[in-house]
Amino acid sequence: MAQKYSFLNGEIVPHEKAFVHIEDRGYQFSDGVYEVILIVNKKLIDLEGHFDRLLRSLKKLSINHDIKKAFLVENIHQLIEKNAIINGSVYLQITRGVYKRSQIYPSDLSPSVVMKMSPVEINRTLGEGLSIMSHEDIRWQYCDIKSISLLASSLLKKKAYDQGFEDVVYIKNSFITEASFANIFIVDEDNTLITTPADESILEGITRNRIIELAAANGIKIEYRKFSLEEVLSAKEVFLTSSTLLVRPVTSVDDKLIGKGEIGQLTEKLASLYYDFIGV
Repeated sequence: MAQKYSFLNGEIVPHEKAFVHIEDRGYQFSDGVYEVILIVNKKLIDLEGHFDRLLRSLKKLSINHDIKKAFLVENIHQLIEKNAIINGSVYLQITRGVYKRSQIYPSDLSPSVVMKMSPVEINRTLGEGLSIMSHEDIRWQYCDIKSISLLASSLLKKKAYDQGFEDVVYIKNSFITEASFANIFIVDEDNTLITTPADESILEGITRNRIIELAAANGIKIEYRKFSLEEVLSAKEVFLTSSTLLVRPVTSVDDKLIGKGEIGQLTEKLASLYYDFIGV
């Protein structure tokens, strides 16, 4: 599907005319935040969680705004119709706004708001497990903010692809944080689901939180703690979650098989529960 229409500062415009000013601080300073919301059968998945996180990110960067959820949702649905989206995602970005290139800026700038659509193929098939590599976490310190400053993650994901891997998982102070654009879970020999606590070292994923909620509701033991690369390599199962990856099993890390190199039973169960939740 070719992108036809996008949202730019209060208006839906042809995609090829959706331009921002050269002095926008998002362009010059990565001074902004974003969200990606999954769309299934024209329905926005976990909208409340995404909007709440958007507001948290804006607050942490002190970006003043009068963003109303109802207004955004109304325009997202217009984009869904105009772009003939059934299953896809909406990318929503808010920057501090336009000002001369200066480290110091006034506090009353008018934020720039843009939204665009992308199709996403959604089915219940997990496919082949991912082969990923590990790398030192070189990102900035406040990873709990969904910042548009994604250069480090982009460079490392490209490095992983160039070396024959499909993704990269980060190591900081000897512990795993997350993947390039996803959260990571491991499963131990007792079938306990283990995930990194939500602090400044990771982005608290909306799909991550939904998986945790579904696991708890189905009697799966959950443990919040930091874990090492060695624990990942010796785990029974490993999988990633995000709004567009959904639930993706990992079958090897640094060319070492996870378990038998097959998709695990708990991963399959949690994926099935999530697919049921989103209505696939």
